[in-house]
Amino acid sequence: MRRKDLNVPALLLEAVVIILSIGYMIMQVVYGIYYRRGAGVIVMNCLVMLLLYAFFTLLSIYPERVNRIPLELCQGKIRKLTLWMIRVEKLIFSAGLVIPCVFDVLGKEIPTASSLILVAVMILVAAGFEWAIIKELRNHFNKQ
Repeated sequence: MRRKDLNVPALLLEAVVIILSIGYMIMQVVYGIYYRRGAGVIVMNCLVMLLLYAFFTLLSIYPERVNRIPLELCQGKIRKLTLWMIRVEKLIFSAGLVIPCVFDVLGKEIPTASSLILVAVMILVAAGFEWAIIKELRNHFNKQ
């Protein structure tokens, strides 16, 4: 994240996502050792988490690329909305990976619709933020 985009709520949210990511990787190792999974499976699961974290972090550095709008237009409220959308999506995705892992470590079966619920929540959050961004863009162009 760029220094100008950092504030206390953003840092707290980032800390929660980092804790979830580390917890996910620890649970992958515990699950792998307990159920005798291969090291390759554990490493691949941890790499997926790291790659997704890196992808969302890269998007938060360049938020103008999310909506493919010029840097001059991605300022003010539009930039803030885009950054919060990325942060919330990163949190939801990280929690969505951790929850099934917790169920696996506990040895319980997760409900079959849980992945569909996760996808629906991510789509709804993105749609809500995009709607607000589109409204801001319309207001910006109507003022000109």
